[in-house]
Amino acid sequence: MIENTSYDLLTEKDKEKFTKIVQHFLYRPFLLKEREEDKLLYRFCELHYDLIATHLEISGIKLHHAKYQYMYYVEHASARNRYNLTLNESLFLFILRLLYEEALNVASISKEIIVSNKQVLEKYNALQIKKRQPSQDEHTRILRLFERYALIEHKEGSIANEDGLFVVYPSIAVVINPEKLSYINQWLEEKGEEQDEVSEEI
Repeated sequence: MIENTSYDLLTEKDKEKFTKIVQHFLYRPFLLKEREEDKLLYRFCELHYDLIATHLEISGIKLHHAKYQYMYYVEHASARNRYNLTLNESLFLFILRLLYEEALNVASISKEIIVSNKQVLEKYNALQIKKRQPSQDEHTRILRLFERYALIEHKEGSIANEDGLFVVYPSIAVVINPEKLSYINQWLEEKGEEQDEVSEEI
């Protein structure tokens, strides 16, 4: 039983929502107003933010509200819930973050950021880090993984073909913040310069 006056004042229905939202944040880091499946819990979080934040803090979980992105997200004090990315997963994540940033510069704040598989694969090839594109199975697995973590959502077309379209959510800017994005861009530029020097020597 949660010893909190605010909790005791909740209706039974709201207590059920409280339990759902706590369980959500134990296993998923993001709650977005844009996502249809998150809307009810998002509204509940707006109404009972302090109560939820206080309860999560007991478990070593910090709740944040990105007001202008209409998003709640959590950070765990321990690293036990962190996911270690493979190289391909890291490349896809960086590419999606880069496409999100590019689209954000030309889109209105209220507009969804939509990217295509074609854009993703073009940037993947341009990076020249791996000689071959991932297989369709690997491509699908990576995108499904990001979808599960509420970074993207598949909207139209085949998930692994060029006609596939995705919404990229602002949560991706939390995973790769501007500082990290700048660092990765710098690393890629230096890598490109090294490749150019090798080509000139040959």
